[in-house]
Amino acid sequence: MDLAAFTFERCDQMSKKLMLLAAGVLAALALSALPSVAAAGEFTADCGSGATCSGTVESTGITTLGTGGGLVAVRCSATAGTTTQTSGSSTGAVRLLFTGCEDEATETSCKNTTTAGAITTNSMVSHNIIISATPTKIVGVLLTGANVTFECLGGFLKQTVTGNIIGQVEDPECGIARTHHTITFEQTSVGQQKYKQITTTGTSFDLTANNHAGSTYETASQVGTAHVNYAGGNTVKLTC
Repeated sequence: MDLAAFTFERCDQMSKKLMLLAAGVLAALALSALPSVAAAGEFTADCGSGATCSGTVESTGITTLGTGGGLVAVRCSATAGTTTQTSGSSTGAVRLLFTGCEDEATETSCKNTTTAGAITTNSMVSHNIIISATPTKIVGVLLTGANVTFECLGGFLKQTVTGNIIGQVEDPECGIARTHHTITFEQTSVGQQKYKQITTTGTSFDLTANNHAGSTYETASQVGTAHVNYAGGNTVKLTC
């Protein structure tokens, strides 16, 4: 065997492998530099200024939470909170504070803070979604990762609510910069949310609840309206 020829061939093969490896690395870097693409059925939103626009959530209307079996029946008189939207993304974050909350059965206050009647949520991820495309486009927001525990009747009753929930954006005016949006959460019956899917297909999203008394989790529903106002005169344009 010609040792020189053999050595040259091995070097040539190694050189080709290194070139392919380098090409693969460059391709991966190029892909990672591209902006993230919204998942199917999701759409992006653009902030009027900055990479992130912040807003406040407010509602003076009553919000209720219940299950088909009557496991949780809580009524809150007002809703507040904070929200952020990442420009050019389909996602953001929402944290809500419900006040004036009481258990309807015992008419006693509920809380998970030091303030009677106040229930605050964890920070949830918000997704801009198309609930339905035909015959009329319905635009919504999917909140994921809810995980809230609160107590009523002086701590004698304790409930945990987890999961995901979809609300409808009223008059979204797709493509137009807005200083506020209104989102409604509805139910078809107690414990059953009106909207559970993105584009009416695929994964079903629900809230679930239990009362820490050995019961199983049951599907829960929240009913209420939230008004989102973007801070500092900023605007959000839904690209739906």
